[in-house]
Amino acid sequence: MNADPAPGAASDDGRGPAPAGDRQWLSGLFEEIEDCLYLKDRDGRYVDANAAAARVFGCAEVELLGLTDSDLFPASVADAIRVADRRVLAGEAVRLREELPHAVGGTHLFLTRKLPWVDGDGQVVGVAGISTDVTDTARTQRELSDSVQRLRTLFEEAPIGKAVIGLDGAWLQVNPALARLTGYPADDLIAGRAADVVHPDDAVVDLAHQRELLEQRRRTYEIDKRYIRADGNIVWVNETVTLVRDDDGSPRYFIHQIRDITEQLAARDQLELALATSEQANAELRRADEIRDHLLSVTSHELRTPLTTVRGYAQMLSERYDDMTDEDRRVALISIDRQARRLDLIIVDLLTLSELRAGALQPRLEEVNVASAFRRVANRYPEVEIADAGDLAVRADPEWLSEMVLRLVDNAERHGALPVTVTAHRADGGCEIRVEDAGPGVPAEFVPRLFEDFTQSDSGLRRRTSGVGAGLAVVAEMVSAMGGDISYAPRPEGGARFIVRLPN
Repeated sequence: MNADPAPGAASDDGRGPAPAGDRQWLSGLFEEIEDCLYLKDRDGRYVDANAAAARVFGCAEVELLGLTDSDLFPASVADAIRVADRRVLAGEAVRLREELPHAVGGTHLFLTRKLPWVDGDGQVVGVAGISTDVTDTARTQRELSDSVQRLRTLFEEAPIGKAVIGLDGAWLQVNPALARLTGYPADDLIAGRAADVVHPDDAVVDLAHQRELLEQRRRTYEIDKRYIRADGNIVWVNETVTLVRDDDGSPRYFIHQIRDITEQLAARDQLELALATSEQANAELRRADEIRDHLLSVTSHELRTPLTTVRGYAQMLSERYDDMTDEDRRVALISIDRQARRLDLIIVDLLTLSELRAGALQPRLEEVNVASAFRRVANRYPEVEIADAGDLAVRADPEWLSEMVLRLVDNAERHGALPVTVTAHRADGGCEIRVEDAGPGVPAEFVPRLFEDFTQSDSGLRRRTSGVGAGLAVVAEMVSAMGGDISYAPRPEGGARFIVRLPN
């Protein structure tokens, strides 16, 4: 500020000259203020200005004195300034936004206030102005506004659900994608709480994670959970949650990003099912290959033995028939018949097991008196000790029940030793049938494979009797198809005990 402002310079109240002591204080303040301060006379000539104003024009303060806006600005800018100044000279206080050229280059935005400059007599002698450069502030505001608009667009147009949820669980803001996902209008959601759409079984885990956010034990969390749509259907979502805090660290609200993963999970489940099905099919194929290889190995041996016997006796009859006695011929024919029956039994067992495995054979379940099945066994094996079953009944296929007991008795006689006993009694809401023998029993290492296909123990009498081991596998399949189970346990006094449990 000039040491001697123009005559009539305003006092600190804007009217009349200031006292000499105050003018020095005002001069210092005038220069320290960052805003542009200036005085113009009625002709528009600058009579005083501070350093901030001079910097706008890129000159010293003294160089501004006597210049007009026409000397400093383009004609269009100067004309606009004069229009505002005339209003001030008429006694009006003016506030306006001005875009003015700046000495550093470009155009700066100023917020300007202009007041009438009056003398001691109250006459308007010029214009007093103060202009604040708000270019940076305006730029920041624009950037902030742009940022807010971008965030709003990202929120509103996002393809996934987004929501702002209060610390009390209330929806504060939801986007259209979330409204579509839940089937509720946005206004209906905001009127309620987030927990209203969360499946009850998932709410507890969600609350536990939110507590961890509030306690600063984690910064964010991600969870798969279920929403209950307005139509009652369940939709699976993947939800990422972040807690927003104030500058002082106080929690404000939660930001939720919600993605519908229902189809993704369905596709994953289908893939897992396909993989499991494929693995099961591969396992069945491997098992079939193992069974085939084992069957070929075992049956080649089992069939070879009776075939060799048949061929030997047939060759003997063919070559030496006339030299043989009647007894020799009878023994040969009996042996051929016995081995033929043995071959037939092997083939029947293999075919039966194959049909049971394929589901081609199904039981015709009905209430069956156990004693009737035991009578058929007694007729074929009179030497077997069969207990009286009384009126005990089970739900089974009559033919299968008899066949099952016959096979177990046949197994006991061929691989065990007399006496063979058959008993039945009620147990656990069903019937328990036991077939026991006094033979060597089954070696412990063989028990786990006892009811598998084509397995056979090599101990005791079992080495002296043949068979591909399909008999017990057939029995196990029959029992299972009738809703029961079969197990083995050694007799304490020695021998084998087979236990069949069937429902009433």
